Amino acid sequence: MSLKSTDEPSVEDVMNNDERKRLARAWVDSGDFDQVTAEVTQMRNTNITHEMGETLKQTSGSPIITEAQDFSTCILDTDGGIVATGAYLVFHWGAAKKCLEAILEEYDEEDLNPGDGIIINHTNLGMPHKQDNGIVMPVFWEDEIVNWVWSASHIADIGGVSPGSFSPQVTDTFGEGITLPPTKLVKEGVVDEELKKVIQAQSRVPVMAFNDIRCFIGANNVARDRIHETLEENGLVQQKMYGEVSNVLTERAMRKRIEKLPDGTYTSVGWCENDGDRNKTYRIECQVIVEGDEMTIDLTNSDPQAPGPINTGPGAALGCSFTPIMLQLGYDLTLNSGLTEPVNVETREGTVPHVDEHGASGFGHLDAGHELCRLVTESLSEAIQMSEHEDIHDRAQAPYADDWSCETYAGVNQYGDPFAWLDMDGGGMGNGAQTVVDGLEAGGLSTQVGNRVSDIEWKEQSYPVIHLWRRLKENGGGPGKFRGGSGLDKAMTLWDAGSDELVGAFLAARFNLPPRGYGGGVAGSATKLIDYEDTDIKERWERGELPSAPDEFTPGSEHLTESKEAPHVMTDGKVVRHVIASGGGLGDPLTREPRRVAKDVSDGLVSVKAAKNAYGVILDDDGNVDQDATDARRDDIREQRLEEAEYPSN
Repeated sequence: MSLKSTDEPSVEDVMNNDERKRLARAWVDSGDFDQVTAEVTQMRNTNITHEMGETLKQTSGSPIITEAQDFSTCILDTDGGIVATGAYLVFHWGAAKKCLEAILEEYDEEDLNPGDGIIINHTNLGMPHKQDNGIVMPVFWEDEIVNWVWSASHIADIGGVSPGSFSPQVTDTFGEGITLPPTKLVKEGVVDEELKKVIQAQSRVPVMAFNDIRCFIGANNVARDRIHETLEENGLVQQKMYGEVSNVLTERAMRKRIEKLPDGTYTSVGWCENDGDRNKTYRIECQVIVEGDEMTIDLTNSDPQAPGPINTGPGAALGCSFTPIMLQLGYDLTLNSGLTEPVNVETREGTVPHVDEHGASGFGHLDAGHELCRLVTESLSEAIQMSEHEDIHDRAQAPYADDWSCETYAGVNQYGDPFAWLDMDGGGMGNGAQTVVDGLEAGGLSTQVGNRVSDIEWKEQSYPVIHLWRRLKENGGGPGKFRGGSGLDKAMTLWDAGSDELVGAFLAARFNLPPRGYGGGVAGSATKLIDYEDTDIKERWERGELPSAPDEFTPGSEHLTESKEAPHVMTDGKVVRHVIASGGGLGDPLTREPRRVAKDVSDGLVSVKAAKNAYGVILDDDGNVDQDATDARRDDIREQRLEEAEYPSN
């Protein structure tokens, strides 16, 4: 054992959460521990969560898991703290913590046995939305629970009004599919077949849905076995103590960074649009309060919850609020509970950021939840810019677009089988610009660091559609000294379907309110879904043409959908174009290096017209910068700004 301390902790010490934390702090204070062992212990735990992820991908038949990696894996301590997590869905950190708290309220240790598995998808108890289902299992060692393991993912359909269970028209949770409070689905390693029947009966794709749940069980079993191997090699005392030491080291590093921010209250206000029934906005107020080495995120002054599915639950509120803090301050620190220890998130039940037990929330983690990501980013960036510490000052950034716009369909596929499908391309939004670099193109949600966009060939093999194009949107990213990342622009149509139409739903969060820029940067473009009805697309195919832009086919009519729409139908001859939100820019666009603008034009990310009007950059016929013309154009724009400016009133 790699311990320097003369007073070696006992098993009783390390199994007492408070005493273990006290001892770990004392070790770190005195330096009386082995740093290599601390790092090896943490990395071994982290690698276990990655192996859990690989197990999910190798055993699932759902593209949500295998292609998009829309899942999470965690090891938790007996008090609900995160020991390690696979970096797939960061905001599930909050879900895992809140859900385990609910499980510990429901079950005493004497009610649990090795091999038990508890399923949960209850939004008010911690899950981001009900389509996310998780299996949480205790890990026993010598008749005591020493850890909990968690696997969770979005499931293709769990019932409800609309295929795919995204239902913009509902006004409460009862239309969104089955609700599962903490329920013992697996008893001593055996699945309860009666509960399985109930769960499968709610889904439009019962076999796929429950197979994913079995995958969660399998991934957790792998984690249990690896934890047992570690305990056999290192012993319980070393494993628990060094896991806690890693938490303390992370916590102290995080506190030092928070301490470099000026004390104060930094406020940002945003809105969620269209509750699915009424196209109105709901206000969210976010206060980031810095006091010494601690931070509070206060969301209690937000609007009462909406009647539609845009509200989020406490687990997603916790995870989404914390994500920008991790990205901007804790970007290189170990992912464990030490990161969150100095941060407190305050919500008020019955508001948009904390839906009550019966409120609708099916899209809320992507709507209100990710509005929290944007607002915390803005407020935190304000504090960061006011810091006198250079290593902190450069971490300001424009918010991510963070609009995972959902496009779902159900019908009969080309093989004659019924299906329900969530198109994972909705995750291809652009990221916000930073102080030293442009935002990532199609970089995804800030919370989904391991998420991916599906392969087109795989999609067309699996579903009865064909893509006309999928590319980065021109002029999508918000102009700035550093440009926002561009989102995807894609179009598809029905192909070889076993039914005359596919029926689903569409939901977007940044449809009328685009992602904001920061520090003089311009907003990114918003999400749009455009239906081209009764096109001549098939006639063109018969002539050997493959249109790759809207002006290359002829529609009978063109229709811009609402930001929340159900049913949304794809029929024969209809082209559905989905333009996904882009990130905001940072800094004055007139300070962007002209050569960067020329490169953007060459890459198809910025048009020649936008280069001139947004950036003041003039290009010659060969695409090279005309410096004299550019200088003159930028002078003209500055003069125009002065002429149009209004003096602030006292």
